[in-house]
Amino acid sequence: MTLESVPGCKLDLKGNLVQSGELARLTGVSSDTLRHYERLGLLPKPPRTGGGYRDYPPHSLERVRLIRRALSVGFSLPELTTILKMRDGGEVPCRQVQAMAESKLEQVKQQIQNLIEMRNQLEAMLKRWNVKLARTRRGQPARLLEDLPPEIRGERPTSPFQQENQKGRTSMKPIVILALLVFASGVQAQKIAQEDPAHGHCEMMKRGEQGMGFSQQTTTHHFRLLADGGAIEIETKDPKDTGTRDQIRQHLSHVAKMFSDGNFEIPMFIHDKTPPGVPTLTELRSEIHYDFEPMDSGGRVRIHTSNARAVKAVHEFLRFQIAEHQTGDPTSPPDRSAK
Repeated sequence: MTLESVPGCKLDLKGNLVQSGELARLTGVSSDTLRHYERLGLLPKPPRTGGGYRDYPPHSLERVRLIRRALSVGFSLPELTTILKMRDGGEVPCRQVQAMAESKLEQVKQQIQNLIEMRNQLEAMLKRWNVKLARTRRGQPARLLEDLPPEIRGERPTSPFQQENQKGRTSMKPIVILALLVFASGVQAQKIAQEDPAHGHCEMMKRGEQGMGFSQQTTTHHFRLLADGGAIEIETKDPKDTGTRDQIRQHLSHVAKMFSDGNFEIPMFIHDKTPPGVPTLTELRSEIHYDFEPMDSGGRVRIHTSNARAVKAVHEFLRFQIAEHQTGDPTSPPDRSAK
């Protein structure tokens, strides 16, 4: 299996150089996305014209379309960076590509199973509620929500619509998503309408999966403000999910190094903007320490500095993350510094 086998990757290439605006138009991405691909090493940096315009060689069109098609079936940007660097270096990563695709298929199967389980829970719940309502006088509270079973009353289950926005790109085609939504129930559709995050948040979560390389649905994020800086923590919800745990650790190790170098391209890509505090963090990078620390189900990046301006910038950055990821973490540090 190779990435060229993804449907739609056959191209008609011409011998002319393509400027960034035209390449963006032909591939359906923005010029900023092209520059981001260049920074990640997915796309070779092109030469510039005398007027400062980027002139891309013809094969860049094939490369960008390959990247977009691979993303559409669930490959992440970090995965593609690794794969394409191996290919560009003369290696043959076909078996790695095959293994990644098999892993994504297993994730989709698990999502379908989760939806079936949710449907069964809802059907059983509605049967109980029908009996309860029949025994309750009109105008009197039936306390239906208090009757939720423990598995629903605990951690909020992911709605199918959220999985469409955040995991659907793995392999699930729109028609499959639609069938699963119909398969759920009318009550579940109501739940979707009430609980689904805003479109912008969903798009951010999709970019998060691409930028981090693992599911946002099966992991938890926390952003801790501390007196001398803070911490970014990511863990898998399932302690037995060692695959995601290892992906988290790899990602956070990479983040710690990038941040230490003043490189904040990953959060800039995920949030589609420059997060507050990043200019100062970049300016004062030599005075800020980013240390990766493994955790039982994931890991964290501990951020610490003795520079007051840097501490303020770290807190601005983490408050932004708390709001964007809707984690509900405290937006002020505790009374004493935590290590």
